[in-house]
Amino acid sequence: MPSPRALLGVAPAIVVLVGSFMMSRACLRENSTREAVESDASRSEVVVSPTAEDDERLHRVALKQEAVDDLLGGQLTLDEAVERFEMLSESPEARANLRTARRAGLDDDPAVNQVLLFARVRAAQDPKRFAAALARLEAEAHSPVTSGRAAN
Repeated sequence: MPSPRALLGVAPAIVVLVGSFMMSRACLRENSTREAVESDASRSEVVVSPTAEDDERLHRVALKQEAVDDLLGGQLTLDEAVERFEMLSESPEARANLRTARRAGLDDDPAVNQVLLFARVRAAQDPKRFAAALARLEAEAHSPVTSGRAAN
């Protein structure tokens, strides 16, 4: 027969176990009622499938990110990246976004600003790799003699 000391040592654990079991049973009973289901439904999230326009936007952003990666990697010049951004910004919505980019930067050319904004985000993700390239781009974009862009 177990000693009274052993029983006293096990008693708190048994009380916690029984209490947890009773609380879980009450919770299960509550969740099975219709009211609980309705209250859960009011707190749920609605997932909406992307539209064709959303897919087009995501594709444009992906192409712009690729252009910026090439720009920071040295495979594209600033002028070439700006041309790609302008080509990808032919829809009215994209043109409005370019005009918005003008407010964020110092340059008067919204396409250059958008390229720089994308480049800053990318460089922030991998500063060791892209810090020098970003500094060069910033200097090139803000210099009075930007190759070909200042004359346009």
